[in-house]
Amino acid sequence: MHEIFLFSCFIKCFVRRYGVYTSTTNNPRFPFTVYPKLSDVNIINSKWNTFYDHQLVSTRPHKYVLHDGPPYANGELHAGHALNKVLKDISLRLKLLNGYTVEFIPGWDCHGLPIELKAIGNSNLHSPNEIRRAASLLAQKFVGIQKNSFQEWGVIGSWAGYYRTMDKCFQAVELQAFSDLHSKGFIYQSSLPVYWSTDTKCAIAESELEYNSEHKSSSIYFKVNLTRYSNRVEKNTGKYSSVYGIVWTTNAWTVFSNEAIAYDLNAIYVLLQSQFSGDLYLVSKSFSNRLKSLLSGEKLHQIDEISGDDLNGCFYRHPTRPSREAPFLPSSHVSESMGTGLVHIAPCHGKDDFDLAKRHNLSLKLFVDESGCFTEDVGFELAGLQVLGKGNTSAIKLLEPITVHKEVITHSYPYDWRTKKPVIIRLSDQWFVDTEKISSLAMEEYEKVNVLPASHKHSMLPFISNRPSWCISRQRAWGVPIPVLFKVDDKSPIVDHDLIKHIASRVASEGCDFWFSETLDQLIPEHFWKKWSLTSSDVYKSTEVFDVWFDSGLSWLCVLNSNNYSRLPQSNVIADTYLEGHDQFRGWFSASLLLSVALTGSSPFKNLVVHGFVADSDGRKMSKSLGNGVTPKELIASQNGCIDIMRRWVCSSSLDSVCRLGSKEINQNSNGYKALRNSLRFMLGNLYDFCPVTQINNGLKENFDTTTDDVSLSRLVLDMTNYVKRNNDDSNYQCLGAMDKAVLYSLANIVSSSLNTYYPQFRYNTILADIDQFVSYLSSVYITSVKDRLYFNNANDPFRRNTQTVFWLTVECLKALLAPILPYMMEEVETVTWSHLSSQLKKFNHLPKTLLERYSSLSLHDCCFVDKSKPCSDWILCLSAMQQWDEFKIYSDYVNRITSLFYSLINSIPKYIGTLPSTPLSNAHVHIDVPVENHDMCHILKVLHPSELSSASSDLCYLLRAASVSWSPGLIQNGALDTPACYKFNLDDVFVTVKFPLENQYFKCQRCHRYADNTSSQELCPRCIEVLSNSDYGKSSPESLSISFQNVIF
Repeated sequence: MHEIFLFSCFIKCFVRRYGVYTSTTNNPRFPFTVYPKLSDVNIINSKWNTFYDHQLVSTRPHKYVLHDGPPYANGELHAGHALNKVLKDISLRLKLLNGYTVEFIPGWDCHGLPIELKAIGNSNLHSPNEIRRAASLLAQKFVGIQKNSFQEWGVIGSWAGYYRTMDKCFQAVELQAFSDLHSKGFIYQSSLPVYWSTDTKCAIAESELEYNSEHKSSSIYFKVNLTRYSNRVEKNTGKYSSVYGIVWTTNAWTVFSNEAIAYDLNAIYVLLQSQFSGDLYLVSKSFSNRLKSLLSGEKLHQIDEISGDDLNGCFYRHPTRPSREAPFLPSSHVSESMGTGLVHIAPCHGKDDFDLAKRHNLSLKLFVDESGCFTEDVGFELAGLQVLGKGNTSAIKLLEPITVHKEVITHSYPYDWRTKKPVIIRLSDQWFVDTEKISSLAMEEYEKVNVLPASHKHSMLPFISNRPSWCISRQRAWGVPIPVLFKVDDKSPIVDHDLIKHIASRVASEGCDFWFSETLDQLIPEHFWKKWSLTSSDVYKSTEVFDVWFDSGLSWLCVLNSNNYSRLPQSNVIADTYLEGHDQFRGWFSASLLLSVALTGSSPFKNLVVHGFVADSDGRKMSKSLGNGVTPKELIASQNGCIDIMRRWVCSSSLDSVCRLGSKEINQNSNGYKALRNSLRFMLGNLYDFCPVTQINNGLKENFDTTTDDVSLSRLVLDMTNYVKRNNDDSNYQCLGAMDKAVLYSLANIVSSSLNTYYPQFRYNTILADIDQFVSYLSSVYITSVKDRLYFNNANDPFRRNTQTVFWLTVECLKALLAPILPYMMEEVETVTWSHLSSQLKKFNHLPKTLLERYSSLSLHDCCFVDKSKPCSDWILCLSAMQQWDEFKIYSDYVNRITSLFYSLINSIPKYIGTLPSTPLSNAHVHIDVPVENHDMCHILKVLHPSELSSASSDLCYLLRAASVSWSPGLIQNGALDTPACYKFNLDDVFVTVKFPLENQYFKCQRCHRYADNTSSQELCPRCIEVLSNSDYGKSSPESLSISFQNVIF
C-alpha cells in the first residue's frame, strides 16, 4: 500500500505539471473518415473488373448467367436505371461469393422510333441512310455515356464485350432467326387491322400500348334506315312508317368506313314506336328504357319483342352513302348489354369487324392514310383532316341529320406508350408472329419458370395466352431490315431462305446499310433471278424494319448462344435469371419467351426477378413537368460522391413495392450509411493493437500457423469464429462475457436469416433493416458499456481483448454480409484489416486481394467437411460457422432483460429527483434484491455479476451504467422510506435500491471519469492506479506515461 501511495503522489505531481492522462489511455486510432475517398473508387473498380475477367476462365463447375435486358440508348441514365443495374450487380456478387462462375454481358437496345426521331430532330434528313447514320451515331454516344456511369457505380460485367442490337453480328443472327421462324410457319405476312400511331406513321404492337382511363371521346347515337326487312320485322311496319336501327359509337370518323351492322343472335330486341311519327326504333331490350329517355319527346312504346335471329335478312341504307345498302349480320362479339345491342362494322378499323367482313366478303376500302388523315375518297369535306382531331369533329357535324343523341364520355383508350398520344386501328400490310401456334407450349414452359415475387407469376399470362398475332414490322428507317422482296404485279412476298442466309452473311461483315442503299441488281446475286424466273423490274424490296421487341426478344440467341459475346461454353445456354421491372412482362419477358419457344421449344430463362418502379417521396411518377425527378448523378453528388448511399437506397425497398426517391429517402439512407460507417470506424479504431492470431494462440494454447505461403485471412476468420465457440467457459475470465456473446448471437441471427432467406429472396431491405437495428444496439448498449474497459483497462487486459475479439468478428461478419450491397465501404474496411495484419504478420503482406475475390475463393474447401458437389466458397463457410453463435441466445436474453431493467429504472427515477443527467446512475451505487424463488433473475444476475459483493467492473455494472452494483437473493424486507440519497423501486418483482453519494463520499477519477469511493488520492480510482503502476503497461503502449517519466522533476 505504501508503494501505491507513493505512486499516487507521483501521478498527482505529473498531472499538475502536464495536465492530462491522454497518453496513458488506449485511445482509438480511426483509420478512415466519415466519407470515403473518391480517389479509391477507380482503383477498386479496376480490381473488380480484373477479378471478373479472371473468374470467367476459371475451372469452377458451377455457372450462373444473368442476362441483361438492354436499356434504351437514347439519353442520360435515370433512377430506374440505377435501381435495375444495382439489383443485378448485387445478384452477381452474391453468386460469386457463393462460389459460382458468373457471366453478365451488358447490352443496349439501339434501334427504334425514339432514337430515330431524336436523331432527325430539326435537321433536314430524308434518305434512309442519312437517318440511319445519324441514329447510329446518337445510339453510340449514349451507349458510351451510360456504360461509363454503370462502371462508375461498381457494376461488374463483361464491359469489354458488351452487346448492342445494332452490332453486325447481332443483326446477322436475328435475320437467320427470322428465316427459321418463317420456315417453321410461325411468321406470316397479311393485311390486318393493327394499332397505328398517327404521329409516327407506324404500326405498333399491343405490348407497346398503355391505356388512358381519363380519355374523353365525343360519342354519338345515330340511326340507320332499314330498307329490307325480315318477315317478323315487316309485319310490324305500317304503310307510312320507317324502321330505324339505333347504333352507338365513340369513333364517329369510322362511320364513313361502315360496311354492316352486327347483332347478337341470342339477344332479345324490341321495336319501339313513336306516338307522333309512327316510326319504329330497333334496339336491344336492355337498352329500351335508355332510348325512351333519350327520345322522351317521341313518347315511345313497345309494340313487339323479337329474337336476334329475326334480324336475319335485314338491310339498311348506308349512313354516309345513301345509294348503297348494307346488311345486318350476326356476330358473337356483339353483347346485348353493351351499347344499343347493334354494332356498326368498320372492317378496316377493328379486328372483330375485319373477321366478320372476311367471313361475308365485305369491302375492305380504307379511307384513312398512314398519317391518320381522311383520304380524298371520302369526300372533299373531310379529305386531309386528322381523324383524331378536326376530322372527327367534322364527321360528327356531317352525321347530325341521323344523330339521335351525342355526349362526351370518359373511358379507357389505347395510347402509344412512347409518344403518350392516342392511337387508331388501321388496316395495313404487316408481318406477324403467329402467337396462337406458340401460346400453348409457351404456357407449359412458363409454368416451369420461378418468378420472384411469386405474386407476379400471373402477370405474364395475358401476353402469352389469347394474345393476338404479334405485329413485328415497322414502317421506319432505323432498325434491322426485313429481308424480303415483293412481286410488283400482285404484291405477294418472296421469302427465300437462301437469300436471307446470303444477306445475313453480308450483314455480319458489313452491317445492314447496304440493304437500303443498293439497287436490286446490286443486292441480289444473279442465280436468284434465274431461280425465280424474274428480273429486277418484276420485284421491289421491303423498306420496313423489325419491331425493337423482336430485336431484344432474340438477345438470348444472339448473345448467350453466340461466341461473338459469351466466353462460356456454347451449347443451348439458358439464362439463369432475367431481372427487370414488372412492365417487361408485356415487353422483353414475353417477347423472349415466345421467340425462344418457337425456335427451341423451351424457355430462355429459369428465373424471373421483377422489381417495381421509382417514384418521388409522395409516390408520384417522376416527370420534368412536376420537377420531382432525382437523377443518380444528382443523388451521388449530394452525398460527396458516395456511391454506396445510392446502392443502399436501391436496397431500401422490397421488390414488389414502389421505390421512392426524394430528399427524405436520401437523408434516411445517408444517415443509415453514416451510422454503420461510424460504428465500423470506431471498432477498427480500437483494433490497432489487436492481433487475432495471438488471441487464438493464447486462448486455445494452439499455434495458428502463419509461416506457410498459403496463409489465408478467410482461414483466420474461420478459426476466430470457431475459437469463441470452443473457448466458452463462463468460469474462465479469459473467455467472452455475457455482453460479448449477446453481440455474437445477434450477428448469428442476422447471418442465418440473410443467408438462408433474405438474400435468396432478394429481400435486401430486410437485411438492411436488421443491420440498422443491430448497429443501433451495438452503439447504444454494447459500445456504451465496454468503452470504459476498452480505453482505461490495461492494454492486455483479458476483458479488453475479449471486447476487441468481438469487434474484430463483428467487423468481419458485417464485411461479409454487406459485401454485395455496400461493396465500396466493405472494401475500404478490408484494406484496413489487411493493413493491421500485415504490420503484425509478414506473411499477410503478399495477398492484397479485394474482399470480393477473397471470399469468392474456394481456399477453405479442403479444410472443411463440405459437400463438394455444391458450390461452397470461403464466404459460405465463414458465414455458416458464424451461425453457430446462435447457441449464445441465452446471453442475449440476459442482456436484454437487464437493459429493459435499466430503462425502467431511469424512467422511474425522475419522479423523485426531477430531470436526469445524460448518465443518471454514473455516480450511484445500485443494489438489487431478488426473491429467492425468482430463479431466472437470480441466474441472470449471477452470470452478469458472479460475486455478491459490490463491483464496478462486472457486466451488470456496465449495463446499468452505475458507479458500482451489488445484488443478493433472499426474502425482501420492507426497508426505510426513500431518502434524498436513497430510492427503492419494485420493477416486476425485482427490487432495486439506488443510492446516490452524500457530499464528499465519491469522487470522479481524473483518468477514466468514473466515480469511486473517496480515497486519499482523490485523483485516480483504484483501477487506474493499478493500471498505471503495472509494469506491462509501458511495454504495451509506446505512448504510455512511463516514457515521459524520465522528464519529470520532483
